[in-house]
Amino acid sequence: MPKSYVPVQAVAGQLDCHTGTVWRKARIEPGFPKPVRLGGLTRWVQEEIDAYLAKAEAEREAA
Repeated sequence: MPKSYVPVQAVAGQLDCHTGTVWRKARIEPGFPKPVRLGGLTRWVQEEIDAYLAKAEAEREAA
């Protein structure tokens, strides 16, 4: 199955936050997916974002 790559705006939309927050999380939050450079573009792997959100939800449910 091919990977889906999404821009920072799409990631911010999924997290309901500002694009600057996505960049900050990528820099300082250990479990947050890192962006991928594709030529002159920076993208995130959608499956990694989905896994991050699923893990966050599971941790919230366990608490």
